[in-house]
Amino acid sequence: MPKHYLKIYIDSVYCDPVEHVSCPRSIIVDYNKLNVTLTNHNLVGDADLEVVVGKDKLKLPYAYNGVRVISSGLDLILSIPKLNVDITFGATGFVINLPFQHFGNNTQGQCGTCNNNKTPPSALPTVGGDIKPTPKPCQAHSYCNLLNSELFKACHSYVPPKNFILGCKYDSCHMNNPAMVCTSLQSYARACSRVGLCIHWRNYTNLCNIECSADKVFNPCGPAEQPTCADIPDQNINKVPTEGCFCVNGTLLFNKASGVCVNKCGCLDASGMPREFNEVFKHNCEECICDKARKSVICKPKKCPDVTPVICADPSFVLVNVSNPLDPCCSNQVCNCNISMCPPLDKKCAVGYAPVLEVPEGKCCPEIKCEPKKVCVHRNTEYEPGTVIPVTNCQECNCTWDVDPTTHFFKTKCEFVQVLNILKRTLTSAVESVCKTHCIVNFNGTDRTLKEGVTLPSTDQGCDRITCTKVNGQFITDKHTVQCPPFNISNCQPGTVQLSPDGCCHVWV
Repeated sequence: MPKHYLKIYIDSVYCDPVEHVSCPRSIIVDYNKLNVTLTNHNLVGDADLEVVVGKDKLKLPYAYNGVRVISSGLDLILSIPKLNVDITFGATGFVINLPFQHFGNNTQGQCGTCNNNKTPPSALPTVGGDIKPTPKPCQAHSYCNLLNSELFKACHSYVPPKNFILGCKYDSCHMNNPAMVCTSLQSYARACSRVGLCIHWRNYTNLCNIECSADKVFNPCGPAEQPTCADIPDQNINKVPTEGCFCVNGTLLFNKASGVCVNKCGCLDASGMPREFNEVFKHNCEECICDKARKSVICKPKKCPDVTPVICADPSFVLVNVSNPLDPCCSNQVCNCNISMCPPLDKKCAVGYAPVLEVPEGKCCPEIKCEPKKVCVHRNTEYEPGTVIPVTNCQECNCTWDVDPTTHFFKTKCEFVQVLNILKRTLTSAVESVCKTHCIVNFNGTDRTLKEGVTLPSTDQGCDRITCTKVNGQFITDKHTVQCPPFNISNCQPGTVQLSPDGCCHVWV
């Protein structure tokens, strides 16, 4: 009897955190000097399947030395076409199919001898085989009853459901994950599909449903290798029935690696979108075509019109490239403001004006514009509205709220007063006056003469003033105090504050 040197190993681990039950973690296939391991890294929930040869993780589909491995989306399927061997491995377990013509009375190990005897003396029972009822009372999940219902009745005469029912009840009573009952149903449905019976059983459950993407539909008995645009005529493909998500009618896979369903065969662009042969399109500022001869997308950078040279007239502007708003793939040259190129600001404003920073239209650098303050200005001094402005003894002046249309300052309003009032105010100021030709004042304990119009500062107070004025032929002295406008020195930078020319008030320069 010929030997085929095929070895299959099962690596099982405890898969329930409470009960002492095991699950197949991996299937190891050794054939024709090739060692392939099918592994599930997640035994609870959705499977995380991987194929490894040696230490290298394989990208599917894979074919080498007479061994082919594909993924149906739910399961991994390893086939050896020469021997008609199929091994299915997934989240719910595994199935090993060996043809009798090659392996009849030609196997050994835990599965026993392959002799078509449905009750062989095997060391490893089939699904549910030799399973003893649980010693503790247990109400199995209602899904287990589906196996013996009208749903699977057509398959009962081909594949007896007894052992699958026992396996379902065992999982239901010993596994914390209620979805584990789906394993027995899927295993029985898979066995039925191999005898040509396709059963849509998942629609009768809530725990076992499978969701597919928008471009695919669930099929319980689809081909293990779905047709693709890359298929070669008369190529030997795996037609083992399996359940999974398949392209809708009228579409097929672009290739096995992409998983994209297309209406017509052609190319896939860089974003994964299908393109027809000879289709011209734009992608990421490139002009592309789906080349039929190469069966691939060929792209070249989009050709943009020549950029018109731009000269920046102002040295504070720099030339930069920006996207064209009408065609973002192309660029234009524009002059952009670079404020670091602007000269320092050193302009000072006159009394009564405040500096305002502004950028003129079409300019880059800010400029200082002097704008009138809301004050009155008299003799180079600012006065707030409502304050008294010191002038001669013959007038009384105030800063009003009326705006001068020419200067834009507030107007100063002055009125003449009677001589008697001037004399009274002079006497109260403790300064003596009279003389027909000049005024006589006591300054620092010494009498001094003061000519008409001359102002003498007081000794003790820097803002006190004594002025000699002639009224109706009489020389009269008047003492007054200069009123300084409000000034907060904390708002000024060091070195920008000094006294006014008359030495009385602080001003900002």
